[in-house]
Amino acid sequence: MSSLANNSETAVYLEWLDAWHERLSPVSLVEDIIREAGNPGAVGVLLVDLLVGFCSEGPLSSPRVGRLTPGGAELVRTCLKVGIRTIGHAADSHSAHAAEFAAFPPHCTTGSPESERAAEFANLEFQGVVTYLPKNCIAIGQSPHFQPWLDANSEVRHWIVLGDCTDFCVYQAAMHLLTAGYQIDQPRVVWLPANLIDTYDLPTQTARELGAFPHPGDFHHRVFLTHLALNGARVASEITP
Repeated sequence: MSSLANNSETAVYLEWLDAWHERLSPVSLVEDIIREAGNPGAVGVLLVDLLVGFCSEGPLSSPRVGRLTPGGAELVRTCLKVGIRTIGHAADSHSAHAAEFAAFPPHCTTGSPESERAAEFANLEFQGVVTYLPKNCIAIGQSPHFQPWLDANSEVRHWIVLGDCTDFCVYQAAMHLLTAGYQIDQPRVVWLPANLIDTYDLPTQTARELGAFPHPGDFHHRVFLTHLALNGARVASEITP
């Protein structure tokens, strides 16, 4: 097996990856998404893990994720103004001895401050409109709360997904929406605003010192966005009104 570090195709790909990300263009909520969907009732929003434990406190918190919340809250406000009413928040709410803690440090246990919504979502006027969808693992599709909610909102065929992390919970959520639709030949359109999705950064040297896996945030963010695009998701630089 050839070394990636010495593989010229890897270098070419990384250049392509940067260029692809730079070429992303905005889409309009009204003129593009709602117009294609037919009406606001056919559009839904899925927020993913915009929680204290990922935004500001705890072992998995990241300033990159924390910076998503003002823009995410503004997008939700805009969606409500144009008549979108199906909005869910897939949110970690782990049992005290969650099996997932074998892979990740304990975080966002049920009832803890970390499991609370980030302040921009907890303190705003739309708090009562957003459906809380707790999950005990990275995949919202495994939550017993998720499929009944999707079934109750079966008229929604266009989904806007935002939050964290690009390569974990956002990836799992978007892939579930896509593949579950493919399975029953009722495809969904999944929109991903790249500016409102992100993942954490752990430099290689720091990871070596900690005995952890390195995690270059920009690289994983872009690779997983392209993988979602390969699976049929529509990646935009941002969603404008």
